[in-house]
Amino acid sequence: MNLKTDSTISAGVYPAWHPTEKLIVYSTNNTGQYFHTMNHQKIEVQDTHSDLILYDLERNEVTPIKGGADELEVFPSWSADGKTLYYCSAHFQYRDTILEAAEMSNRYTEVHYDLYSRSFDASTRTFGKPKLMLNAAGRRCSVTFPRESPDGRFLVFTMAPYGVFHIWHKQADLYIVDLKTNVIEPLRAFNSSETESYHSWSSNGRWMIFSSRRNDGNYTRLFIGHIDEQGVAQKPFELPQEEPSYHRELLKSYNIPEFMKGEVTVSARRLLSVIEREASAVSLGQK
Repeated sequence: MNLKTDSTISAGVYPAWHPTEKLIVYSTNNTGQYFHTMNHQKIEVQDTHSDLILYDLERNEVTPIKGGADELEVFPSWSADGKTLYYCSAHFQYRDTILEAAEMSNRYTEVHYDLYSRSFDASTRTFGKPKLMLNAAGRRCSVTFPRESPDGRFLVFTMAPYGVFHIWHKQADLYIVDLKTNVIEPLRAFNSSETESYHSWSSNGRWMIFSSRRNDGNYTRLFIGHIDEQGVAQKPFELPQEEPSYHRELLKSYNIPEFMKGEVTVSARRLLSVIEREASAVSLGQK
């Protein structure tokens, strides 16, 4: 499906499937990258504009989720019961509306994403007003990738000093929120002096797989760690491989790891045939 419409920035990016309804929330992004010449962090990737949309599979309909004009909204994620949508939003006002990409490249350290949530009514397909959960900008920090545990007790996110693509930020670490007490703490057992970025819960909520560059600072590898019922994490281990030297010789990076219960049942040929097929258009719902 081609989710791009005249009223959206782009097609759908970063999907979040609703746990019970045939609904997906995406962000829509205008993304660019540039390369540092004198910074130990080689690349910076930013969204000059981003919003959220809701895609209804049964109606084949895209509806923009209303947000602020100067808000950059990314990384939607549902709660386990589907009644809450988490996302990240940065307040950023351009001084020059003509050269926005150039301005963003000069002011990239000023971009700080806060953690927000919205209530959701599945019967009416409507969202409540934005609720600020963590004022990361007030800490001179930036939050990405909120993920609630399957039991609804904890929320884990990535935080770094600025920006939105933390996989390029060496200071990026994982943090855990106890949703009963609202206490926020770093996941010290999981973190290192290098990048910790994307993360995903297992279905029973006791394990987490996450990406890290702790081995050499350049290549992203996957680590698995245990988190108990009280949110206490244990020392993680690297994704096991049959050949012990596999990760030391692999010149590729992992990204967006997700646990799954069963085998992949769709063939590569079938996937390719769908990918290469011309995409169908969607209708635009009421804002």
